Amino acid sequence: MLFLCSLLVIVVSLNNIVYVCDKDPHQGVLVVAVGSFLPASNEQGVNWSPSETKGQMTFNPVACRYETVINRLPTNTSYEWKVAFNGNWGGDKGCNGGANCQFNSGSTDAVLLIYNPFSGQLTTISISSSETTAPDASTSAPSVCSNSFKDRIVRASGDYQTELNSAAPCIGCRNGGDCKFSTSASGTVELVFEPSSKQLSFRPLATICGNGQCELGETCPSDYGKCPICGDSICQTNESCVDDSQFHATPGVEEKRWQTPKPNMNGYQSSFQDYHTLVGYADIIYIDTDRLAADVCLQTKHRQSNSIILTYFFDGVAQAKKYKHYTSAYTGILSAVITGSDRSTLELPEIDFIWNAKLIFNRSGDYRNGQKEAIAEMFGWPHKDVKEKCEFLGKAGYLGVKLFPVHEQLMSIQPFENAMNSWYFMYQPVSYNLDGRMGTREELRDLIQICRSYGARVYIDAVLNHFTGVGYDLNQHRNPNSGCVKWDNKTSSTPIERQSPFYTHAFTYQYNSNTGKAPSNEFPAAASGPKAV
Repeated sequence: MLFLCSLLVIVVSLNNIVYVCDKDPHQGVLVVAVGSFLPASNEQGVNWSPSETKGQMTFNPVACRYETVINRLPTNTSYEWKVAFNGNWGGDKGCNGGANCQFNSGSTDAVLLIYNPFSGQLTTISISSSETTAPDASTSAPSVCSNSFKDRIVRASGDYQTELNSAAPCIGCRNGGDCKFSTSASGTVELVFEPSSKQLSFRPLATICGNGQCELGETCPSDYGKCPICGDSICQTNESCVDDSQFHATPGVEEKRWQTPKPNMNGYQSSFQDYHTLVGYADIIYIDTDRLAADVCLQTKHRQSNSIILTYFFDGVAQAKKYKHYTSAYTGILSAVITGSDRSTLELPEIDFIWNAKLIFNRSGDYRNGQKEAIAEMFGWPHKDVKEKCEFLGKAGYLGVKLFPVHEQLMSIQPFENAMNSWYFMYQPVSYNLDGRMGTREELRDLIQICRSYGARVYIDAVLNHFTGVGYDLNQHRNPNSGCVKWDNKTSSTPIERQSPFYTHAFTYQYNSNTGKAPSNEFPAAASGPKAV
């Protein structure tokens, strides 16, 4: 028995399990009805635009569903529509497996578009333009979606069931009479109870016995066990949370965001801060070509952005605006912290301005001001060791030194292809924080200042077009197509007190404990990835 806020859904063949939900599952999310109807309505909106707020739907706490009224449509005209979230495609809802839903304006001049966030179903009702909600909706219901049955066991009973074990009052059809339903060919039916209206309905499930396929409501003995389940202890091919693709993110990636564990949850460490609800980065915008002035903008994203107020701290001074102007008169290293009214906190890496870099020492024979000379590649040298060679490089006439990538990189605690943390792991970023395998950001800053003081420039290899490969992250993994071989989670090159969380979607077999969904690509400490800050 599957109990949702607006629906009680029972697949008769399953064991009785009661789940309770009494709040809007899309709270804080922009829900928009998109389609071909807006230009023809009185709203005069844009067709098929997920960010078109003229199609915004509002949550009806009476009926526990999202609604929007579309007025003054031409009569007897067909249209298509879907539901999109937060102004973007990806995770959108449609009909018949995600296809566009169809409706006809009929003889009235308005329709009510309805999205049920609990079942994912989209429906329409023809109304007159004077109506603003469904004709049968009550106006005396509570202001929140409440479940009056949440403290009671709700059980479907009838002549298909031999034992009720309960003498509780019954809810039926037509003044309490028995409701009727017929089964599908496989003998499986979905029973639905809406607690707000106390209406009962059913839907035969399209399962076919003996076809060797996994189908909703599967009960056929010959097909039983064909359905692989994410999060169970059984390793099966094509598990629902496994995706071995290297080339795309998982569907519904935005719905799977916020995978970082919360404090006191398994896998949490203090360096993860409040990434489970607040992420961000510092955007430094230099004003002119001499780069002696800059605006620092703290770009952030909060899980409950519609209800949380953020405060921005620059060197410990609080302000409501997320940006602040600096000039070369500021010679310190800037600290930036963001706090939320929910007590969430995000401390960003230190901010150093380019005008604080030492001037390149003017050497005799510095050809074309450093535009054409030899560069020493010191790949794999720790920052401290490179710093010791700065004087030699400058006096020997080298233009500068080139380093491996210096961002936070993938690290493993077990060998891969007979090697432990091969050199190319340094080309697998997990964030843009400057704490790579060769040293900390403080050591890098020191190296740069010393080398420039001897006339040697510092060049760094950068990785900008990808992050760590799928299957190399903080999740546990197994490959059901290769003997169910397992491998542990990875870590990063950064000191443990600064390590960032990072997640990918491939070869995973457990639900994320913070979202309750299959894992997806997410790099909370970086302004990178699907639906970035």
